[in-house]
Amino acid sequence: MNRDGSLVVREDVTFDFRGAHQGIFRRIPLSYTREGFEYPHILSGIGVYDDANHPLRTEVSYPNGSVVIKAWVPGAVNTKKTVSFVYHVRRGVLGYADHDELYWNATGTEWNVPIAAAEVYVTLPTGIGDAEVRTAGFTGPLGVAGRMAVAWLLTLPAGAVVGAAAAAAAASGTAGTVLVAAVLVIAAGVIHGLSRRRPVTAATVNDAPPARPLAAAHAHAAA
Repeated sequence: MNRDGSLVVREDVTFDFRGAHQGIFRRIPLSYTREGFEYPHILSGIGVYDDANHPLRTEVSYPNGSVVIKAWVPGAVNTKKTVSFVYHVRRGVLGYADHDELYWNATGTEWNVPIAAAEVYVTLPTGIGDAEVRTAGFTGPLGVAGRMAVAWLLTLPAGAVVGAAAAAAAASGTAGTVLVAAVLVIAAGVIHGLSRRRPVTAATVNDAPPARPLAAAHAHAAA
């Protein structure tokens, strides 16, 4: 992190190549949306290096609001190789009235293969102590927090409406009570039927999907 708010980012990614591949792809969005505002990522100085810090043959393109980095990796056949992506981000740190903020998606969401582990290190400018820094981390699919908020906003009012309608029907007499009971039984049957379409077993409660062969599942290894 630089004092002018720019960043020098280095991503050391270890790829597990299964089968024969020519290289890899890395896709980075050129903007992100937060709290209804769109913030651009201005990238420059893009380079790709092998584990001996030798530059790799690279092509850079800009499709659909992203930068796509393609790098050729010699000997990418049934082996593990570490590739380093290095780039400069202008205005990576946003300034607010009472603080400056680095809001960064460290791993990205553009991978079609599992990420076994990830670590993030941030080097601050000289003179900024640990006591002056607050950190927060987020995991999970992109946008999951927003979808959860929308679900709650819809579920709570809908529950209130259904509860009020059931109370009004039950208050009308025996027929209303029977109607409410019948609706509940039918709803329970529908929910049970839907749940049996994919039964809950040890294979369906894991957070991470099982690893797939890279040759069959890759979108970031150039064939």
